[in-house]
Amino acid sequence: MHTHVRIVALLQIARAALIGLGAIGSFFGMALGALGSLAVGDLFTSFGLGLGAVLSALIMGTIAVASLVVGLGLLAHKSWARYVAILLSMLSLFNWPVGTILGGYSLWVLFHDETKRLFAGHAYA
Repeated sequence: MHTHVRIVALLQIARAALIGLGAIGSFFGMALGALGSLAVGDLFTSFGLGLGAVLSALIMGTIAVASLVVGLGLLAHKSWARYVAILLSMLSLFNWPVGTILGGYSLWVLFHDETKRLFAGHAYA
C-alpha cells in the first residue's frame, strides 16, 4: 500500500499544478475579456468579468495549494494529510470522468486497512 499512497500523493501534486495553471489561465482570460468590455464601454460586463476573474482564481488557487500541501503531507505520512486527502478525493468524484476515477482510486487507497496502519504511527506528527 505504500506505493499506492505515494501514487495518490503524486496525483495530488500533479492536480495542484494543473489547477494552478488553470487558475492563472482563467484569471488572465477573464481579465482580458473585462478589459475588452471596458474598451467598448460595457461597464456591467467588465465588472462581472473582473469579479469572475478574481473569484475563480482565488477558488482554484485555494484548491491547488490545498492539493499541493496534502500531496506533500501524504509523502511524509502525516495523519492529517490522509483526512484532508479523503475530503479532496470526495470532492473530485463530481469531476466526471477523470476526477471520478482518480477520486475513487484515492478513496480506495486511503480507506484501506494497511493505509490506516501506515498513518497511525504518525498520529501526532
